[in-house]
Parts: sequence; structure tokens; C-alpha cells
Amino acid sequence: MSSYAVRIAELLHLYGHGRAENLAAFGEGLILLLTAAVIAFEAVRRLVGEPVHVDPALYAMALVAATMLLEIGRASTLRWAGRRWHSPALAAAAQNRFADIFSSAGVLAGLVGVRFGLAGPTPARAFCSRPSSAARPACWPGARLTS
Repeated sequence: MSSYAVRIAELLHLYGHGRAENLAAFGEGLILLLTAAVIAFEAVRRLVGEPVHVDPALYAMALVAATMLLEIGRASTLRWAGRRWHSPALAAAAQNRFADIFSSAGVLAGLVGVRFGLAGPTPARAFCSRPSSAARPACWPGARLTS
């Protein structure tokens, strides 16, 4: 969509095609919101339901680490291109890639922890136990269920 957005003005588009890039960034934002909603639904389903068995295989950890390295290269390239061509869509794509890197780091840390036998409280208790947690008020109604 960015190549379309940099076209010069013409008879039918007197002010150019710059809004196409804004529409691309908006579309990407909607896709991210939908993805976040699906992830949140699955997270709540797993917090409330039965515990999930995690198999921390070495190939899975290597795959996550390799994906992180690939995403670092992609994010850096997208950030450079976004700055070079003053593109909000490319900058948003770079930000998305960096978010992927941080979430993958959390997954990798969890897999390493499970691999070394680190076991903690249930996810619901860990989520609700921090006194400074912004989500703590949401946990009060369910406190009777986990006690």
C-alpha cells in the first residue's frame, strides 16, 4: 500500500494518494485489535479452566530464539524504512515487530523456566497477587473461588 500512497497527484486524485497509507495503518490496527481480543479470550479461558500441560522441548526454544532474531532484523529494517520515507504504516509495522519480539522473549523465559523445573502458583493467583497490580480490583470477586 505504501507504493500506492507515494504516487503523485493526478486528475482524479488532485491531492495525491497519501490517505491510502493512513488506511493501511488503520487496517493493521484493526487486525491487531482483533488478534488481541482473541488472545485475551483464550487467556481468560485458560485462567479459569484446567491447567495446560507445557512440553518445553529444546527445538521449541530454539525456534522461538531464531524467530526473535529474524524479527529483530525485520523490525530494524521496517523502522529504518519508516523513518527514511516518513511512513506511518511502516513505523506501525516496525512497532508491531518489536512487540512480537518482547512477547516471544516472555514465551522463551517461560519455556526455560518450565524446562528447569521452576513451578509457581497458578496463573490466576500470580495475576491477582501483586498488590500494585492494576487488575487487582477485577480479581476481588473471584478471590473466594481460589482461596
